[in-house]
This record gives sequence, structure tokens and C-alpha cells, in this order.
Amino acid sequence: MSLSSESDILETSDQAMLLRVRLLSRIACGMLLAQCVASWPLWLGTQVFPQVPVLAFLQSVPPAFDLVLTSCLALAGLATLISSFAGQPSASRIFRYSWGAVMLFLLLLMLLNQHRIQAWAWQGILIALCFQLRSPGQTLTLLRWLTISIYFYSAVSKCDASFLQTHGQVLLDGFLNVAGGQKLDSPWLRSILIAGFPLGELLVSLLLAIPGTRRWGCLMSLVLHLMLITVLGPLGLNHHPPVLIWNLFFLLQNPV
Repeated sequence: MSLSSESDILETSDQAMLLRVRLLSRIACGMLLAQCVASWPLWLGTQVFPQVPVLAFLQSVPPAFDLVLTSCLALAGLATLISSFAGQPSASRIFRYSWGAVMLFLLLLMLLNQHRIQAWAWQGILIALCFQLRSPGQTLTLLRWLTISIYFYSAVSKCDASFLQTHGQVLLDGFLNVAGGQKLDSPWLRSILIAGFPLGELLVSLLLAIPGTRRWGCLMSLVLHLMLITVLGPLGLNHHPPVLIWNLFFLLQNPV
């Protein structure tokens, strides 16, 4: 193979990675803004959620500052979306600066109210860090390992008696109701099925971590999130919209 042919292949590969970075940026930023909109009372400093600052001296910050920071976050998000459609965003200062602004305003809003320290918001900050890299290949690698770590941590955090006795029971009943209102009274069988939830997430993380099985891990993750959206959605437990949007985010992100 000639040097020119190898150069063409590398250039094509770089262009493909740039396109993936652009698409992932649109998905991540769009879903983050959607989650903020779905939980708007949390971010505008309304009385629905009490203000619990991370640091005591922040209690003196006027409530109007929440509106200012949230407006800045929205503008930074819009700038990120626009820059994701223009040119080569992974090499664009505007692209990196706008993601950096998203990260900064999220952190400031979290400092003003601990209730804003949501898992999906933390993920948004980490994703913003990934997009600070100039290399699209490094960005994609870090985003992949961030996703793997989320599945792994989610699985490990469910490996306790509390999940088996409380949240796991609710989740299993949600699955049974969606499946036609089936009843399952056997305690040991219920425990086995509930234990399958973290085991499934752990398997997804392992499959995604191994290049040869990554496709199967992606497919399994899509099935997992489709099931969760069905169970947690209006047909099931009717959970909060940000949780459903978070699952939708993984459905859109993982195939990319």
C-alpha cells in the first residue's frame, strides 16, 4: 500500500470520527437542555425545591442569581448546539469554550443548591470535559469509558440488601404490571429476578469494554433502556421526565 493510500485512509477515518463527535455533541447537549427544561423548578430557584447551598456563605446569594445562571446555561447550550453543526467542532474554539461554559454554569448552579446535583447533571459536566480534547479519537474513547463506568457503578450500587428489599421490588412490580399485571409471590424467585437487574448492567459494561463484544454490549444496552422507558414511563410507574429523558439519551448515544 502506498503512502498516499495510507494517508487517504487516515484522513477518511479522522473525518468519520469528527462526524461522530459532532453527532454525539448534539445528542448530549440536546438531551441535557431537555432534562433541565423538564426539571425547570429545580433550576430557577422556585419555592418548590428548598435552596440548600453546598457552602454556608452562599445562602446570602439573591434568588435572582439562579435565573441569571440558568439563562447563561441555556445560552451556552444553544451555542454548543450551533457550533456542533458548523465546521470541525472538535478543533473549534467556540465548540470547546461553549462546552466549557456549560460545565461552569452547571457547577455554579449546583453550588447554590445541592438538590441540583443530579446524576445526569454530573454526567453533563463529565461529557463537557471530554469535549475539551482536541483529538476526536481521544474524545470518543473517553466518552465510551464514561458510559462504561456509569453502567458499572449503577450495577455495583444495586448490590445491597436495600435494593433487593425496596427499589428492586418496585422495579420488578413495574415490569410485571407492564407484562399484563402478572403476580409473583415467591420471595426467592423475586430476589433472583431483582438480582438480574445489576447483573445485566454489569454484563453491559463488560461487553462494552471489550472491542470484540462491543456490538453485543450496545445491543443489550438498547434493550435495557427500551425496557426501562416502558416500565418507568406513563404505561408503567410514570416516573419523572428527566429519568425518561436520561434513558432516551443512552438509546441515542450508544449506537453512535
